Amino acid sequence: MADTRFVEDGLRTSDDDEHERTFHLFVVMAAVGIMHAGSVLIGLAIGGVLDQWTIGAIIILLATVAAVYSLMTRTTRMSAVVVALSLAMLALVGMALA
Repeated sequence: MADTRFVEDGLRTSDDDEHERTFHLFVVMAAVGIMHAGSVLIGLAIGGVLDQWTIGAIIILLATVAAVYSLMTRTTRMSAVVVALSLAMLALVGMALA
């Protein structure tokens, strides 16, 4: 028998809205994961290479909190702010030790 759960309306099916929500969540999760990994990597670089473990640990903690918040709100804004903050701290600590 034919599947009649989804009624087609022109070119869109009733399943398209759910597909859009799922795709948006996937994109947000991927972006947040990449930004979290980048922030953690920067925090480890500050701690390991520049020997500033307090600042590195704070950045890693901030990155984790921002990732959880971003996933709960389904936006990438907070994670992007933490990446920018991490890069700024890397530059500042690097210049201070040079």
